[in-house]
Amino acid sequence: MGLYKNFKIASYAHAQYLVSATEEDIVRQIDYFDAYLGGLDKIYLEPFRGEHRLSEEKAKRFIEIFKERGIEVAGGFTATTDLDDETVHRIFDVYCYSRDNFREELKKEIRQTAKLFDEFILDDFFFTSCRCKECIRKKGNRSWSEYRLELMEEIAHLVCETAKEVNPDCKCVIKYPNWFESWQETGYNPEKQKDIFDAIYTAAESRNPKMSQQHLPRYLSYSLFRYLENAAPGKNNGAWVDNGDSSNNINWYAEQVLLAVYAGAKEICLFGFGGLTDSPYLPMLGCQLRLADEDRSRMGKPQGVSVYHPFNADCGEDQLYNYVGMLGIPLEPTPFFDEKADSIFLTASACKDPQVMDKLKNYVADGGHAIVTSGFVKNMQGRGIEDMTSARVTEKVVSGDYFCTDPYIGDRREFFHGPAAITMHGMDYKTNATWSDAEMITEYCNYPVWLRDDYGQGELYIWNIPDNYSDLYRFPVEVADLFRKNFAKNQRVYLEAEDHYNLFLYDNDTFLVRSYREYREYIKIVVKGECSRLADLRSGKTYEPVSVKDQPDQRFDVAYVPKGAKESVFEIYFSPGTEQFLQILP
Repeated sequence: MGLYKNFKIASYAHAQYLVSATEEDIVRQIDYFDAYLGGLDKIYLEPFRGEHRLSEEKAKRFIEIFKERGIEVAGGFTATTDLDDETVHRIFDVYCYSRDNFREELKKEIRQTAKLFDEFILDDFFFTSCRCKECIRKKGNRSWSEYRLELMEEIAHLVCETAKEVNPDCKCVIKYPNWFESWQETGYNPEKQKDIFDAIYTAAESRNPKMSQQHLPRYLSYSLFRYLENAAPGKNNGAWVDNGDSSNNINWYAEQVLLAVYAGAKEICLFGFGGLTDSPYLPMLGCQLRLADEDRSRMGKPQGVSVYHPFNADCGEDQLYNYVGMLGIPLEPTPFFDEKADSIFLTASACKDPQVMDKLKNYVADGGHAIVTSGFVKNMQGRGIEDMTSARVTEKVVSGDYFCTDPYIGDRREFFHGPAAITMHGMDYKTNATWSDAEMITEYCNYPVWLRDDYGQGELYIWNIPDNYSDLYRFPVEVADLFRKNFAKNQRVYLEAEDHYNLFLYDNDTFLVRSYREYREYIKIVVKGECSRLADLRSGKTYEPVSVKDQPDQRFDVAYVPKGAKESVFEIYFSPGTEQFLQILP
C-alpha cells in the first residue's frame, strides 16, 4: 500500500493516450498523482485498442519508467478490433466470436499482451452483441442470451489458455461493467467466468439516471461491488471509476470512489491516466480519500437486507434495488439465496431461479422476514405465491397522491399527501386474509401499497412498486418511513428522512449516512436497543436522543401485541454531498 492503509490507488492508461504520449508526459502525470494523492500504487497499460497501437519498444520503455518510480505495472486489454470484415456489423467494434478469423486475431493480441505483462485486465468490451449471419446460424434455436453465455464462457477459456501458453505466470482479470442487468444478453457470464479468470474487477461507474440512457443510480457504486464480492469471495480485486456524467459536479466523481471504499474495495482504479493531469478531480479526491481511509479502518463488515439477484437474471425490475438504496435502505446484493439471512428482499429478477418459490416458502415458514415486490408476485402467480398471500397483481392502472398508513401492529391510521401523483398497477387482496399496512387513496376507492401476510413462523411483505421508479421518491416521507422501518426489522438502525440518502451498516455498531439532497436539513436516525448517544467518529462530537418511540398500541381487543426493542430517535443535520460516520454508544 502507498499513502493509504486500506486500499491501493491504480490508474488505467488507454492506448489512444499512450500512442501520442512522451516520456515527459508520463513523468508529469506520475508527479501529479504524487502531489495530490500521495502517489500511485499501480498502473494498467493498454498497448492497443482498435486502430491505436503502441510499439513494443515504447511500451517497454513506459513500463521501465513506472517501475523506476516504484509503481506496479499490469497490462490492459480492450477487446475491440479494426479487423476489416464488411459482412459483420458490430457495436463499438467488438469481436465476432462466431468467426475463426476474429478468434485468431484475438489470440494474436492476447499473446502479445501476455509477453509484456504478468497480469492484464480486460476492460468493458469483452462481450458480443453481433447478429451476423454466422452468429444467427450458430445460435440455432437458442435464445441470444443462451448462445452468448455459452460462447463467452468458451472465449474466456480461450483468452486465459492463450495467455498462459505464452506466459505461465500471467494472471488474467475480467472487469464486469456497470450495466449488470444486461450482462446475460451480451455474454458476460460471471457464474462461469469467475472460476476461469484468476480474478474479477468491479465497474463502480454510476451515471446520471435521468439524462443517461443507462439507468444507474449512484448507489450502484456500492451495491455492484458488494454483489461481485458475494459472487466470488476473495477474487474481487477492486473497483473502477471514471468521470462520466460528473463534469458539471465533480462530487459525483468522488462519490463513486467513496462508495467503493465503503463497500470494501481493496484497490481503486481511476480511469484514465492521461486525462487526470491538470484536472480538478485528483486535488478534490485526495482530501476525501484520507478521511475515507480513516473511516475504513474503523468499519466492520458491511451489512444489509439480502437481495437475491440470481446469475443471468432477466425477469424485469432492472436496477430496482439501486433505486431502493437511494431511499436510505441498506442492502446486500448476492447471486445466492441466503437461507440464513435475517431479512430477504426479492424483486422480479429473483424469478430467474425456478426453485425460488420453494426457497421463499421454506425461508418464511422457518421464521424468515421477506419483502417481495409486485413484480415478483406477478411473475409467481400460478407458480405458488397463492399459498403465501391472497394478493394478486391486476391489469388495472391506478394513480394518486393521497396515502394512508395503517400498520396492523400499531393501530394508528394516518393520512398524507405526496408531492405529485404516483402511477402503479392495482393489486387485489382478501380482507383479513392479508393486511394492508399502506394504501393509495382515490376518490371512492383505495389500492394497497404495502401488504402483510403471516406464513408459518415468519412474515411476508409485498411492496407495490410504481411503474416509474422515480415515483419511489414521490411517496410522502411518512409512507417511505414505513417502508424503511419494515426493511429494518432485523437491523439496529433506520432513517426517517426524505429520499436520496444512503445508509451503510457495519457489524461493529458503526454506520455511515450520506446525503445527495439539494439543500441542508435535519433528518431523524432511529436506533433500536440500548443507545445512550451517537458518536461522530470524525469530529468526536456526540448526539443525545431527542425522544424515544412509543411501543405499539393494541389493535381493538386482540390479545397479542408484540413488544419491540427500545427505539431512540436522534436528529442530525446534513449538508448536500456530505456524510457522517457514526458509532452507537451503549
